[in-house]
Amino acid sequence: MGSRSQTGSTAMADIALQHAVQAFPDELVTDGDEVGLRAAVVKDGALVADAQSGVAKAYPPPANPEQRPVMTTPHTELDTRFSEPAARPTSWEDTLEAIKQAEIFWISTVRTDGRPHVTPLVAVWLDDALHFSTGPEEQKARNLAGNPRVALTTGANEWQSGLDVVVEGEAARVTDAQQLDRLAAAWAQKWDGRWLYEVGQDGFRHGVGTVLVFAVRPAKVLAFTKGGFSHTRHCF
Repeated sequence: MGSRSQTGSTAMADIALQHAVQAFPDELVTDGDEVGLRAAVVKDGALVADAQSGVAKAYPPPANPEQRPVMTTPHTELDTRFSEPAARPTSWEDTLEAIKQAEIFWISTVRTDGRPHVTPLVAVWLDDALHFSTGPEEQKARNLAGNPRVALTTGANEWQSGLDVVVEGEAARVTDAQQLDRLAAAWAQKWDGRWLYEVGQDGFRHGVGTVLVFAVRPAKVLAFTKGGFSHTRHCF
């Protein structure tokens, strides 16, 4: 009886696992030696199928990232491996102020063949996200079409002073007209006011060209103080 029950549970587990793997073939995570009994499929951090219980879960996260809860206050911790003994973590308030005041960022994207691409640009912080723009034919736009993961870096080119910041996340297009209006106003406040955009269909207009606008909601922000050296992680 017990043996037959265990066999039936194993069969249910295998069926649930097969269905989940078919749905998410690239998201297989194994835990333990017996994959048939203890494997789980995870999609975007949510358990989709648990082969140990034989239950295919019915609660994957929303497909639209904008529907997911947004964490605006990060968990902050000091990485003592790369910090001086007396160092203290850089607060999120100080890190965010550096992001808002930065005149230039360096954005890192990845080409389709895996080679990195880095270029400077202006970015603005609005509604808990860092925004940037690019022409549709620029290299970074082509890279983002295949891989939305980015890192935006800003800081000072000095060793003994300043704060360097790295924002990591995924870039998503901004096409809402009202949000684009607000972003155009924010861009106009950067530098000496030369960044003047008109809102067009699904993006900005600049002269006769089309400009794509992207938002990056941080997954992780790194802050590096210099002089008194410290390495801080802000995780969302």
